[in-house]
Amino acid sequence: MRPRYETQHDRARQRTAMARVCAATGTDARETPPLCAWDYEVVRDGQVVAIAEVKCRLCNSSTYPTYMISLRKMEDMRREADERSVAAVLVVSWQDRTGYAMIPEAMSNGLVAHGGRTDRNDPMDTEAVLHIPIDRFRYV
Repeated sequence: MRPRYETQHDRARQRTAMARVCAATGTDARETPPLCAWDYEVVRDGQVVAIAEVKCRLCNSSTYPTYMISLRKMEDMRREADERSVAAVLVVSWQDRTGYAMIPEAMSNGLVAHGGRTDRNDPMDTEAVLHIPIDRFRYV
């Protein structure tokens, strides 16, 4: 079993980012249980309208030309969203702003490559990744 890298501090930062998105979109969010493949269910008028993955970064949104994320995670979320007839959303909170990208659109506009993290010496941190152009995010 893989180590669990997400901390309570990470979850608190994700809650703050998701609150910004909900305030801007007139929705509410329900946190998913630990180890779920996404972080939140987005709710409007009592109905789940989207599933959302939330990432928090310690750099500005202009630091890199793309946002890199696991291709498998994006594929899994898109498949689940399709099965449930809801949207799939990636929310990213950078130091300077918070944005979101609709996953199907991001997948069609992104570039697939091999990459990932190397700082944790975890061989499972490198895999097929999706590079989403930063200009594809909508900001709140």
